[in-house]
Amino acid sequence: MSGIVHGVVVAAVLALAGCGSSSPTPASGVTGDITVFAAASLTETFTRLGEDFEAAHPGTKVKFNFAGSSALAQQLNRGAPADVFASAAPANMKQVTDTGTITDTPTTFARNQLTIAVPKGNPGRSPDCRTSRWRTRRSPCARSRCRAARRRRRCSRQPG
Repeated sequence: MSGIVHGVVVAAVLALAGCGSSSPTPASGVTGDITVFAAASLTETFTRLGEDFEAAHPGTKVKFNFAGSSALAQQLNRGAPADVFASAAPANMKQVTDTGTITDTPTTFARNQLTIAVPKGNPGRSPDCRTSRWRTRRSPCARSRCRAARRRRRCSRQPG
């Protein structure tokens, strides 16, 4: 494969490899190395999908570069070669589309939401977004630009 393909393609292509029969399918014309730049949060899932893809397409090797989406976007904009970029945040995808590194229109293939799961009745008295205790709690990345810190700050601004 040549050129960079946006995140939806990796989701579709690699996910399709995990569907259907467990035996490898005949050659589909996909061979060689496929380089995937993917957000670190996708490591476990994409590694498994890559293994399934390789099994379904003999002669194909999926090589991964897992890191923070902003670091991956910087690498791509500096000319690092990749066939696929799966970003965890639209802002980082925008960085590579704005520079023309990716010319296809990106498509969202997954969404996530920060959630705190507690036992019924919340016996441990975990903080709620609406409490001042939550607002003053600092996450390990509270000063960074990471998604969890941004979501925590957005949550703390919600009316109680």
